[in-house]
Amino acid sequence: MGCRSKGCAPLTRPQIKMSIHTAAIHVLKSKLGLSDDDYRALLANLTGKTSSKDMTLAQQRTVREHMQGLAERMGVAQPTRRRPLSQAEFDQVKQQTSPKERKLWALW
Repeated sequence: MGCRSKGCAPLTRPQIKMSIHTAAIHVLKSKLGLSDDDYRALLANLTGKTSSKDMTLAQQRTVREHMQGLAERMGVAQPTRRRPLSQAEFDQVKQQTSPKERKLWALW
């Protein structure tokens, strides 16, 4: 993952996130006991791609969340703690809510 030669550029933030998702996906694959064929079928079903390295960050996140949910239901993984939403994500969710929901948020 890292680069030990002098002419290599450091990884960017999206590359780091993608490598973290890829690693987590492979750990979950092992915890779920998926064969390679089953794993690739799952990827193809969720994203249309058969390799986690070929996926976008959003696709990797989708696969990771799906596999995490499966692992939690099977009892082989603990529920993960959700990160709070960023301001941009919160604003996007807020725009999609009804006026009654926004009123409840304001009162809460």
